[in-house]
Amino acid sequence: MREKIEKLLQSDIKGTTIEEKTGISRAVISKLRKNQRSIGGLRLDTCEKLVEFYDEIYLKK
Repeated sequence: MREKIEKLLQSDIKGTTIEEKTGISRAVISKLRKNQRSIGGLRLDTCEKLVEFYDEIYLKK
């Protein structure tokens, strides 16, 4: 799960796109990308939303 979230956060996908598709605020996404917040501190439902979006993007190919 962590690897998928890290790959998504390191991608070129805009924070606004991630926000639109997951409902997770751009502020949270930005803090994760800047290492001001850790993935380990996220709620499970937040992690699940990020992984679902990752799967939608990378596994549909």
